[in-house]
Amino acid sequence: MTVIRTSDNTVTDTLTGFSGANAVAFSPDGTRAYVVNGSNNTVSVITTATKTVTGTLTGFTTPTAVAVSSTDVYVVNQGSNSVSVIPS
Repeated sequence: MTVIRTSDNTVTDTLTGFSGANAVAFSPDGTRAYVVNGSNNTVSVITTATKTVTGTLTGFTTPTAVAVSSTDVYVVNQGSNSVSVIPS
């Protein structure tokens, strides 16, 4: 995953270690990013201040999309035609 500074569209970092990453969403306060890993049925939780993976959510079935509200993380499971809701 490439990190881009939006003020001037400059690449500032590249994060590795994902497996079929295909979607990302940010917490409303911008402190966390959630990256969907479709190849291993997980969602990586990134602390944006340090750009490090600080957690891995499991139990998904071919996750393809993610959205975050102030209270929950929603993950679309293509493999089971469902949406998982995880308290954030």
